[in-house]
Amino acid sequence: MPISPVPTFKPAQPPIPIGSTGEVLTVQSNGSLAFEAGGGGGGIGTELAYAPADGSIDPGTGIAGFGAGVGILLITLSGATTFAGLPAGTGRQQLLLCILPTSTAGSTLTIPSGAATAGDPFLTSQGSDPGIQLQIGDTIQCVYSPTEASWLVIV
Repeated sequence: MPISPVPTFKPAQPPIPIGSTGEVLTVQSNGSLAFEAGGGGGGIGTELAYAPADGSIDPGTGIAGFGAGVGILLITLSGATTFAGLPAGTGRQQLLLCILPTSTAGSTLTIPSGAATAGDPFLTSQGSDPGIQLQIGDTIQCVYSPTEASWLVIV
């Protein structure tokens, strides 16, 4: 039985800041959730779409458009791929790696721990290879540590 009237979202207090630059999670008029700039503006960073070729990704060649302002890397895979590392980030830069559902069925992204041949490696809680394997729809969060010169994976 439908609820009538439809409940509305009325926070008892101002929205809670998310991230170091004040982005907030809000409820849209259609009921969906969205991040929007709060009083401080900014947020986790911009989105960057990336569709690597199958095989090993060489972080030494870089990813066009990747830099300190990128906070979400939207990855479309077309097969089995190994992601050895990323170019260095800025201190405590946060990054979400998202494997999009538009990837080819059966595609995987393997993130070995500390195995970068160029650029800065990922350090995972697994400690050694095979590290982490992501499938379609998976998302992980990383933060850059200048002390470790690595992307730390938060699982």
